[in-house]
Amino acid sequence: MFKHFIFCACHCIVLMWCYSHAVLRGLSDKNKPLSEDVIASILAKYDVDPTRPIITQISRFDPWKDPLGVIDAYRMIKKEMPDVQLLLVGSMAKDDPKGWLYYEKAARHASDDSDIHLLMTIRVWAKLK
Repeated sequence: MFKHFIFCACHCIVLMWCYSHAVLRGLSDKNKPLSEDVIASILAKYDVDPTRPIITQISRFDPWKDPLGVIDAYRMIKKEMPDVQLLLVGSMAKDDPKGWLYYEKAARHASDDSDIHLLMTIRVWAKLK
């Protein structure tokens, strides 16, 4: 269940306070519900504090998903909500060689803000090791 949603369009940010269930309920493993224990262990692994507000973007790292714009929006919100954290969770498309470039651009744009977390799918990390 989600408490808040943030929708971005161009230079407009709308914050909606509501409760809702996730929209996607496909058959893929990536859309299956996780237990509270699994969620807690994943957040702990990446030093994300579940007691603080979290903004999340789940998408590929590419210019059409605009991770730099998401970071800018997070920084605007951070001025009003200092405890907020940002999770950019994504993967690399096999057919998009620029994905790594946008991941690196997002990492540089995030700078040394310890409340911005860039996370990739497990399959991508396994290929890096």
